[in-house]
Amino acid sequence: MTERAAESPGRIVVPKVLLLYITNEHPGINDGQLITLALQSCYTDYFTYVEASTELVQTGLLSRISPDTANINGAGIPQPAWYITEAGKQVLETLRSEIPPALVAWLQHSGLDLLRRQQENAAVLARAEYSPDGNPTSRLSLNEAGRSIIDLIVTWPSLALAEEACRHWQKNAPQLYPQLLQLLNPEAAGDENVGMDDELPHETNTTDTDI
Repeated sequence: MTERAAESPGRIVVPKVLLLYITNEHPGINDGQLITLALQSCYTDYFTYVEASTELVQTGLLSRISPDTANINGAGIPQPAWYITEAGKQVLETLRSEIPPALVAWLQHSGLDLLRRQQENAAVLARAEYSPDGNPTSRLSLNEAGRSIIDLIVTWPSLALAEEACRHWQKNAPQLYPQLLQLLNPEAAGDENVGMDDELPHETNTTDTDI
C-alpha cells in the first residue's frame, strides 16, 4: 500500500474515516485485527491510530466493547470488540467518497486475506453462537503453526453453557487436547510422548455433539 499512498498524496484518507470504514465492514473486529489492518494499509501510523480511535470512541462514533468469548487473539486471550455506532455510520456515509478507491480495493482483498491468516494462525479459538437451526453451540478449535489440529462443534441446552465451555477451552485447551485424543483413540494417544509437536492426524472432521 505504500506505493498507492504515495501515488495520491492529496487523497490520503483521514485515519478516522479509515477506522470507521473498517469497523463498518467488520463488526466486532478485535484490537489486534483493527490495528493490523489500519497499519498495514499505510494510511496511518501507530500514534495516529491511538489518537484517532480514542477520539472516535469519545465522540460516540465507535464503541469498544469488553472482551467476550467470541473475540480471541492469537494467544487465546479475549480482546475488546469494536463496533461502529449509528452516528458513526452517518459520518461514514457522508465521507465515504473521500476514501481512495485503491484503499477500498486493498481492504476488500488483501485486507480480508490478512484477517483470514490471523484467524488461521490463532492457537486457541472458541466461539459461542446459535447454529442456523437455532441451537446454542460452541465451536472449539486448536491450531498449531497455521495447521488445524482439532475443530469441534458442540450443541448445548443453553447459550450460557456454550459460553462456559468456550471459557474452559480457552484456559485449558493444551491439557484437554491430549485427553480428547485418549478418549477418541486410546492406542494412538496412549504413548506418553505424544504431544502437540508430534505427528498427529492432519484432519479432524467437525463433529456435532448433543449434550
